[in-house]
Amino acid sequence: EYEVRYGFLNLGTVVVSTADTVINGKAHRHIKTVMISNNRLPFVGYKEYHYHAAMAVKDTSIYTSRFWVDKIHRDHYPYNYYDFDYGLSKIYSFEMEDKRDTLDLPGITYAGPELFQLSRLGAGRTFRETYLIVIDNEIQEIFVEYTGETQMLRSSAFNGDRIEVLNSSGTTILKGPFGFSGDFRAFHKNDAMRLPIEARLSVWIGNVVVRLVDYKKLE
Repeated sequence: EYEVRYGFLNLGTVVVSTADTVINGKAHRHIKTVMISNNRLPFVGYKEYHYHAAMAVKDTSIYTSRFWVDKIHRDHYPYNYYDFDYGLSKIYSFEMEDKRDTLDLPGITYAGPELFQLSRLGAGRTFRETYLIVIDNEIQEIFVEYTGETQMLRSSAFNGDRIEVLNSSGTTILKGPFGFSGDFRAFHKNDAMRLPIEARLSVWIGNVVVRLVDYKKLE
């Protein structure tokens, strides 16, 4: 669970969870990201989005088979989704169960929630990566620079202690949830799990901080 803060204001929460699932007879990992705005803020109001991605592993690559979004505050389940067909190199886009578009699939492409896991694989290494993201029926790019650099960061998820984190940064021109775009920085705990501890990014109202406040490791 993460809190999203703009200065002293709490804009809302983000809850990320994972579970096993099966898509087209193949084992996948279901990544669910729930974003809920703080409805006590008059300029934000109540918004609740559930983002789902089904990922699988082939050889040394991680790829997405399906992505969908539930707009809970509008009673839309799902509002839109993508099916990824790597055999035909196509992405099929649907909105409210009606087919919307067919996109060319240029290679391994993601939809957003997968970056939570992909960043854990990259944290602590030194390299640059470009991720392809499909959003609003367009394929955009996110550029990430991973480093082996570390620093100490205080975390409420670990009793307010200072913990060692790994640094990474990046940029994108895509328009993500709540206006996310531009430069960002990320910090992962320097241990085997590589938990994302904090992210600093730009949204429609300005620069915000996303901080881990609680987590549970499921056996």
